[in-house]
This record gives sequence, structure tokens and C-alpha cells, in this order.
Amino acid sequence: MRCKIVLILVVMCVVFSLPVLAINWTVVLGANNWYGVAMSSDGQIQTLCTEGDTLYVSNDSGQSWTPKHNSSSRWDVAMSSNGTYQTATEYYGGRLIVSNDSGQTWTPKGISGNWWDVAISSNGTLQTATLNGGNIYISSDYGQTWTSKASVNSWRGVAMSADGQYRTACTDTYQKLYVSNDSGQTWSPQGSIGSWEDVAMSSNGRFQTAIRDDGPLSVSSDYGLTWTDKGASSNYNNVAMSSTGQIQIAGNINTLYISTDYGQTWNDTGSGNWRGLAMSSNASIITAINYTSQVLVSYNNSLENVSVPISTKFENGTTIWAAVSDIHNIPNATLVTDQGRIQWPGTIDAEGQDFDAYVKIGNKFVSLNMPYLNPTLNNTAHVQMWGIDCSHFKLYYSSSFYPTAASIIAHGGIIATQANIGGDCTDPSICTNVACSANTLTFTAQHFDGFAEQDETPPIPEFGTWALLLALGIMALGVINMRRR
Repeated sequence: MRCKIVLILVVMCVVFSLPVLAINWTVVLGANNWYGVAMSSDGQIQTLCTEGDTLYVSNDSGQSWTPKHNSSSRWDVAMSSNGTYQTATEYYGGRLIVSNDSGQTWTPKGISGNWWDVAISSNGTLQTATLNGGNIYISSDYGQTWTSKASVNSWRGVAMSADGQYRTACTDTYQKLYVSNDSGQTWSPQGSIGSWEDVAMSSNGRFQTAIRDDGPLSVSSDYGLTWTDKGASSNYNNVAMSSTGQIQIAGNINTLYISTDYGQTWNDTGSGNWRGLAMSSNASIITAINYTSQVLVSYNNSLENVSVPISTKFENGTTIWAAVSDIHNIPNATLVTDQGRIQWPGTIDAEGQDFDAYVKIGNKFVSLNMPYLNPTLNNTAHVQMWGIDCSHFKLYYSSSFYPTAASIIAHGGIIATQANIGGDCTDPSICTNVACSANTLTFTAQHFDGFAEQDETPPIPEFGTWALLLALGIMALGVINMRRR
């Protein structure tokens, strides 16, 4: 064991940089079968697992490490926000082992089995552990006692929100992800079928990223209810994210990827067989395990200093916020869905904007909840609505935010029809430049809140009283002639 400590002191001075985002890494531990890692919310307390050896604990943000609790089958570890409460999993017929003193002493708990992964709430009270070839187990007393939930399965990674309400578990037997919104009492399959390995989520549970060993990453921005594939297809091992979910890091057998926009886009940050990953709540400290090779820590990151917008529900053609040079002055910013498009020809300030929550581009309507958005968005914008009958339409405007076309129409007023094509709306201070062709209605909104289109059904021709009587008489004569025949 002394030899290991000497080696630690030797390699700590090695510092190098990985490309793309200029993350500086310090090698803090040398070769070993490193596997899992966890850290407190501030990154000060960290615990490392080795595959079949010892737990290592650090209380100085990973700069130095002390071996704790020998075992032949250590696998993974999780801890509370302050690092006081920790639980580690043992594989190959092992136990769950828990600590209530920041990893200094450990006590076996739970049944024997192939324990794979564990997740812990912010205060440490609520915990979830996966038994590979068994059940999902939950604890509500800091890991002292455990209750089985869900059915027997090949369970893998698991994650939970800070309050424990939202939990997501993986299985590698080509099934869907399993999601719970009732603190682990019940679980329902969500997402696509795959060989799922690991999952991470933001502290509130809204943003989640799951990885698999047979395809791309999959991200959710609605507490795990719906999932969208992102990034390259690969054999992924591990994923971690910041408290907000904005900064994420995922490793596979070849490459380490990082995202600064809630998992929407990913950049290659270096080669290696990346196994375990952990991140402080603000992403200022990141620990990464290069399997059998090194443990690396990155300090003083400023990745989350700029809050990029949340736009996970928008599609190709939307501005890639992480790629802009100045988030406070973005020209021609664009939001796109499969129903329409908004583009601001001027500049907007998009820092920290939640477009998912406060901008709706739906079936024949757009609506912005301006009290919750930066005022720069309440300016001239080019709007497109798709699937419009250009020969018969009514465009409604509402000065308040409504989340559906029907509610905008019910509370708004007509601002344009097909008669306005080629000109402005009836009130040019609201919208101008009305055009419609190829089922696309286009106009320039001078400001927001909501616009909605309603197809105008062609009117039924009106008939006078004498015309109706004449028609009835002709029908009667026809009936009489038929009877005579």
C-alpha cells in the first residue's frame, strides 16, 4: 500500500490539456482497475472504486487519496450532496456498503448479490440500488434497510433527482428505460429499446441523459417521459452532469465527449477508455477515470459561467446556442419545430432563456410568454406557419400568452385574412408583410405575444325564400311524374 501512495505523489505533478474546450486535466492516480467515482456537490469530498480492490477517499477535491475498506468486488459509489452519506455497490455476490462519515468507515447492508449501481438523494435519506439479475431496491433511511421494487431484470445504471421523486434505471437486455415519478414505488418503460448502461439527471430531474453500448446517447427534457437520440453511436460506459443539466460529460471505450447545452450537441475532448465520471454541481470540478490507466481531475472550469438557452424541443434549423460567439448579441436567432419557424433579424440576448417552457410553435400558432423572456425577443421577427390553406385563412392576434391555437383564437381578434396577402395586417403595428404560398403563411411580427391561424371554411351559398320554394316545387313535380310512370 505504501508503494501506491508514493506513486500518487509522483504523478500529481503531471498536467495536460485536452482539445476543443481547453479543459485542463491533472493526473492524480496512476494505473489500476479504476471503475466508479462520486463527489459531493462542491467536489471537495470524492470516493473512487476499483474493480476488485479498494475504495479510495479524498477530502481535498481529489488532490490526494487514502485507501479505505478493502474488498474483492467493488463496483460503483454514490454520495449525498455534502458527502456525509455514501453507498457503494459490490458485485460478484457482494453487499451494499454504507458510510455515514464521509467514507471513513463502511458497513455492509442489504442482501448478497451482483449489485451494479446506486443513486442517492441530496440529503442522503433516499437511495436506489440496482441488482443485476434481481430487483431494484430502494431505501428511505440512509441505506440502512432496503425494499425490493420493480421486477427481476438485468439492471444497470440508475439516477435520481435531488429530492428523490424522479428516478430512472437502465437495463442492458434490449428493453426501454424504466422511469419512476413517485420516489421509486412504481416504474414504467419509456424511450426506445436498447442495451442501456448508465443514466444521469439534473437535480430537479427535468434533464436526463442515458447511454448505451449499441447506439447514440438519448436525452430527455421532460423528466424522462420522452427521449431523443443525440451524439454519435458508440459503446458508451458512463455519463455525468451538472446540477442544472447544462454541462454534461459522457465517455465510451474510445472518446470522452462533453456538452454545454443540455445534451443537444457533443464535442470530442480526448481519447481513452473512459469508465467512471463525476462532476460538481456547477461543473467547476470534473473527475474522469481512464480505465486501467489514470484518474484525472479538472479544476476551476468555467463551463457554466454562461447559461445557454434551453431549447431541447426544437428541431434542425434552430440556432446552435453553444456555438455562438456572444450569447448576449445573437443575430438572426432562429427557433424551428415541425409546425413553424420564428427568426429575429436583429440581435437578441439568449442567456438563460427557457425556450422550451416559454416559446410555443405549434399547429398553426406561435406564442411567447414575454414576462418570462428577455425583452430583446419582443421585437421584429419573421414568422412562418405551415400547413395553411392559403385560399381561406384568418390570422388572429392575442396580446397575452396562450399555449394553444384555440385559446389564442378565443381570446384574440382577427388581424389578417387572405385579402391581406401582399400587404400588411389590418394593424401594421402588430404585423406586416403577409404572404402565403405552398401552404406556408409568412408574416413579420412587430412584437409578441400570440398569433394563431384558423382556416376559413368557404360559406354555404345563401338562397332567398322564393328560390327555396321554387326548388321544393321542382322536387315535388319530379316525384309526381315518377308515380305516374
